[in-house]
Amino acid sequence: MGRTEKVGKMEVAFNEKSSNQDVIKAVVNIPKENSLVFLTNSSVEGFIAGRSDIWKFPDYYDVADFLLIQRNAKQSFFSFSVDERQNLSEALLGGKNAMADDALISEDMTKAIIRDLVVEKTTHRIVADESHLLILERIDKSLIFNPASTTNFGWIKALRK
Repeated sequence: MGRTEKVGKMEVAFNEKSSNQDVIKAVVNIPKENSLVFLTNSSVEGFIAGRSDIWKFPDYYDVADFLLIQRNAKQSFFSFSVDERQNLSEALLGGKNAMADDALISEDMTKAIIRDLVVEKTTHRIVADESHLLILERIDKSLIFNPASTTNFGWIKALRK
């Protein structure tokens, strides 16, 4: 690998680190009692997981209180292709979980989510729209069913059976 390639890799790594830090800071401002769905770089997960009601995109993306998207992340866990004639739920059916955490969160993906939730369904509003992140808030909150065995230490009971 030549010097130019090394510099290029270092620049990408620096930009990803800065983007990750912005996302982590934004999550701190979302109240822990609110449900959160995230679509970010995989390396962010451990820093934002300190809450009970948190889900990886696309699970509950349309009913959670907040949806957090890390724009143009290059090391995500999920990606999908979108066509302007296609609705979001159809596009998500063709989505892929990335085993190597190398999925790109494209601007087309972000636009499709905004079009579906903010423009067409009008169930969400934009609360943060920055270069590294987008946060949507659900206008009418709804409860997401959480089995008692999945909250706090309730899952330990299942181990004893």
